[in-house]
Amino acid sequence: MTRFAPLLSPLGRWYAVLAVLASVAAVRASLFPSWPRATPLSMDSVLHSLRKVGLRPEPVITTAADKQGDRSQELSVSAPLVLRLRGGEELRLVHGAFRQRYALQTAAIAAKSPDTKLEERVIFAKPAPFAEGRIKGQPARQTCFVPQAQKTNALGATNEQILIWIDSTTGGRTAKALRMLGFIPARDYSCTLISLRSNNNTPINPLLWNQIIAALPAGLSEISIGAIRASPPP
Repeated sequence: MTRFAPLLSPLGRWYAVLAVLASVAAVRASLFPSWPRATPLSMDSVLHSLRKVGLRPEPVITTAADKQGDRSQELSVSAPLVLRLRGGEELRLVHGAFRQRYALQTAAIAAKSPDTKLEERVIFAKPAPFAEGRIKGQPARQTCFVPQAQKTNALGATNEQILIWIDSTTGGRTAKALRMLGFIPARDYSCTLISLRSNNNTPINPLLWNQIIAALPAGLSEISIGAIRASPPP
């Protein structure tokens, strides 16, 4: 660096320093990612999207502890949105943000609360990926929506299924280079848990489930994408 420094103009040296600092920052972000921060969800947006398809859920008041959400070095979860459907089913939505890509999956978000912890878990890949099992002894289904993919079918239950959508947001070689240099934010390892639980020990109605996962992305994207774009780089 010092051997060639005299050959550079003052402006050139300044650009070289900036390039070195950007590279150091990018390496640091890769090796030591900042603590994740989950995006708060909007009850109004969610209710609007569900009512557009004829569903009439009623918001359920959550506990003071739930309203705080939860944040650790590896996983941050938002305060849940809880709704009661006409058939008595409980719908819970929680946004989860992860520090590392390998940890990103529905089960990790669900395990943060006994009201979403899914037992006897079985994964189904079609028509849209979801996990089925029991929550507090009641039949339940779960999937995770990836709002940053900006596609209504960006759903997954396992790490592999969700990362397909996360990796689709890279934007090609130019975006990858800019991300490494620190000029655009690092990839966002997050998704929104959609959890539906029965209340009378009857299986989840597939038609109701499909109606919910088809309607919800509009309401979840509206608030989540806005928050992602407005947030500063980590």
